[in-house]
Amino acid sequence: MNHLQTALAYKKALLNGIISEKSESDGEENFYSEDVKEDADLLEEVVLTFCYPENPLFGKLIYDGEFATVYERSKKPKPASMPKSYDLDGDGILFVSFQARGSFVQPLIICNHNFETKERERHNLFAGTVVDMLVDLVNLIDAATCVYLLKKLDKYWYNYPKHKLDTDSCYPVIRKLIRKIAYYDTQLSKEFFQNHPNLVVCDYPTNTRMQNEKSHALRWKEAHLPNATTPVSGMAILLKKKEVKRNYKGYRFRYNLSRIEIKQTLLVQNSFANAFATYCHELCHVFGGDSSETFSYALTDVMAMSIKNSDILRQYNHLWLELFLENPNDLARDNLENDNTAADIQDL
Repeated sequence: MNHLQTALAYKKALLNGIISEKSESDGEENFYSEDVKEDADLLEEVVLTFCYPENPLFGKLIYDGEFATVYERSKKPKPASMPKSYDLDGDGILFVSFQARGSFVQPLIICNHNFETKERERHNLFAGTVVDMLVDLVNLIDAATCVYLLKKLDKYWYNYPKHKLDTDSCYPVIRKLIRKIAYYDTQLSKEFFQNHPNLVVCDYPTNTRMQNEKSHALRWKEAHLPNATTPVSGMAILLKKKEVKRNYKGYRFRYNLSRIEIKQTLLVQNSFANAFATYCHELCHVFGGDSSETFSYALTDVMAMSIKNSDILRQYNHLWLELFLENPNDLARDNLENDNTAADIQDL
């Protein structure tokens, strides 16, 4: 019996319960050396890199075709020696020609048996090759599986190419999935939009104007939708300033201010401080973006002036609170009580 056969016999004995790792740790006599055990573990990792239905890394079957299969990942941990794809490392595994060749961020098993890479050697898939493999996969699966993958890849829905040669972007995959669903199953397409009523579909921005319109639309959404999860609290609508003009401190105005929009959730009774801070922040953007040095100087100056004029801000805070009270006299009584409390503390 050679070394490989011995390793196979060891793993078979473990699986059939003839021996156990616990009994070995307790010092019971066994016929397998440590080298055999190491080879058996290595053999198991190698077997896991092949695509077959009984692979313990495979979970629920999503699609099974002649040239492609899609599974959910099982809960079994993936060996550290599994092939990885740069910038796409995750719990998912990508198989090409029945062999693991890369990783994926989503917990999926994606097998494309029909895909051929240009490399002669079977190296791990780079991100650009992963995109090509997934685009080719869409041709091999049905529309229902396309809907499933599209939902799983929702984090890439806004993933547009950064430049013409950006081969790592998942934009071609999302576009191919959408077209496959729309052309081959109108009912699934209708159900998808019914389940996503707030989904906005727009053309790919091919010029600066379209890119700016997209940016403004996304910022408006973040500032107005009550369920928005982004931390954006306000937005300054700015116009590029052509002439060179500076303020009394020498700060150059980069933009003309059209208007400032404040998130609706800040326009409530006890949010004067946050609303005022947001307004000042956006106002200073006439001097540049968040990373601009002049913007930082201007924002520091605004903070300093606000502290020096705290009495004036207290008056505006009083007026702000009156907007939300049915009886302004209630506010005057509350302020009197607060002033008495402050005086009591000073007397201590």
